Amino acid sequence: MLNLACALRPIGDTRYLLNDVFLSMTLTTAEKINALLTSLSGLIAIFVFIWTPLTYIRHYCSIAVALLIYGRVYRLTRES
Repeated sequence: MLNLACALRPIGDTRYLLNDVFLSMTLTTAEKINALLTSLSGLIAIFVFIWTPLTYIRHYCSIAVALLIYGRVYRLTRES
């Protein structure tokens, strides 16, 4: 079982995964797989719950702003 210090390392720290996990002779294969899956699950969670919604919001807002600008330009040209 990995200790709390390993769990609190930055997610996706490749130096930690290479030097302290995969090249470590003191860890068993199960502990190495556990460390890898913990890092991957953290990265997947960040992608699903933070990156994806923010990307959706950014695209939605850019479309809304474009429609607002188009509506103003259309009204200006129609009034002229």
